[in-house]
Amino acid sequence: MGLPPREDGPSWSSCPEALTVWTHTRSAIALAKKNDPNADVTDLRRQLRAERLADYVAKVVAEAPPLTPAQRDRIAVLLRGGAI
Repeated sequence: MGLPPREDGPSWSSCPEALTVWTHTRSAIALAKKNDPNADVTDLRRQLRAERLADYVAKVVAEAPPLTPAQRDRIAVLLRGGAI
């Protein structure tokens, strides 16, 4: 299934598993907090942020023209937390 195509670009339906992963984590956070309002969901929130970032990066990469090796290296440094 997936989301309907956007007017301004490709559809998310080409990568529905990415969307599914972070929505499951979001649901796990909600369930944990519902069962115990004082539950520590720090790790789940960290996981959710990482999954949403991965989803966004996958979308941007799919829509962008191919990168040069130098561009890939620069982006890899950013993702590793280094300065450019």
